[in-house]
Amino acid sequence: MRPAFIAAALDAARRRGTDGDRVRDREWKLQTRFRTLEETGSSARGVSYGARVEGDSGPSGVIEAEGDATMPDFGFSSDEEQFRAEVREFAERVLGPLRKVWDQERQYPVEQMQKLLESGLPERAREIGRSNVLRGIFAEEVARVDFNCVYPLLPLWAGPGGSMEGMGLPPQMAEQVARGEKLQALAITEAGTGSDAGHVGATAVRDGDDWVLNGEKNSVSTLNADYFVVFARTGPVEEGARGVSGFLVTRDSPGVTTSEPLADMGNRATPRGVLTLKNVRVAASNQLSGAGMKTSGFEHIGRILDTNRAIIGLICLGAAAASVEETVAYARERVLFGRPISVNQGVAFPLVEASTLMEAARLLCYKALWMADQGMRHTTEGAMIKWWVPRLAGDVIRECIVLRGHLGYTEALPLEQRLRDVLGWEIGDGTPQICKLVVARSLFGRDAAPL
Repeated sequence: MRPAFIAAALDAARRRGTDGDRVRDREWKLQTRFRTLEETGSSARGVSYGARVEGDSGPSGVIEAEGDATMPDFGFSSDEEQFRAEVREFAERVLGPLRKVWDQERQYPVEQMQKLLESGLPERAREIGRSNVLRGIFAEEVARVDFNCVYPLLPLWAGPGGSMEGMGLPPQMAEQVARGEKLQALAITEAGTGSDAGHVGATAVRDGDDWVLNGEKNSVSTLNADYFVVFARTGPVEEGARGVSGFLVTRDSPGVTTSEPLADMGNRATPRGVLTLKNVRVAASNQLSGAGMKTSGFEHIGRILDTNRAIIGLICLGAAAASVEETVAYARERVLFGRPISVNQGVAFPLVEASTLMEAARLLCYKALWMADQGMRHTTEGAMIKWWVPRLAGDVIRECIVLRGHLGYTEALPLEQRLRDVLGWEIGDGTPQICKLVVARSLFGRDAAPL
């Protein structure tokens, strides 16, 4: 017998005009998940059995099991809360004292990478059950203390079988990255095409058992990487993204050169710059996607990029949350005209508004990560997060700077650095304009918002 909540959710999808094949596919997935939960006697955090399917932007349904309504669980398990506390303690003890060093001296935190491995936190994560939600907890807590260290430390946390293999690295290379022995980077963006990744100018031409790559990638983060996942054109320009393929390129390959790091205003611990490929030979076995393969050019990293946008949101929210906490403490202690300034609505209300919006943003981020863990498509949620949350975090930090007065405008407080760091994530991994187009396509269809 089909549970009532599944029938209701599918009926709602039909009323919204969702394609019949996608509704039937969704029904199969819901039935499978429901049977799994029945057999195990377990329940999933934040579970929503609404009939959202690819291209369907309607609201999700409410769980109803034979007339008994239940609410989603928005909490974390005791293991996850303990892990959060352990990550925060590590960040405050090991990373906090050197926060300014990475920014001012543009140093990659190599020593801190080793200390993370020695801390036992990666093993602890594996014991709990490594998940995207746990990745989000890690990112959020590290960013509260040291925004610059999140990006370098996340690959170590992921470990073999995590996002490194998802990027296309073979298991042996992924393990090297997880041990901190090697670094990896993604090379998509070019000066001439920017967000139009489907029309990259870098080329890959087949020559016997190899591909020969030529071109230039700019805005490559982790420019000091050992392994680069590079996207180059293998088909006619008219094919767009379908004519692009992914390749694994090692730094020591003849013809690979990198520029000096760009003089970025924020995120200075991670060098960013230009990767140049000149007649670089790549073995056919190191082709990751595209021409002649089952997965299209960007398909093998698409879900990772969607998930990373939720991680980016939590990184930005971590920095914003620390700023609000510090400003609230200051407002309680700062006395003017004979009373704490926190009693003034002009001080309290901006922090109230910030806290409200941040809580909503945080829930959206963890919902997207939960969806990723359930194997559910979360492209729309990731795009919503990416266009909104970094901007929100920047606005919150700016408000905190204003409330702290002239001292907030100096390097004596971490606020100015956080503002510079957060701004970079408004641009990287999908600009606000592109992400809004992605959301618009989920609302109005591809023809109404073409990319």
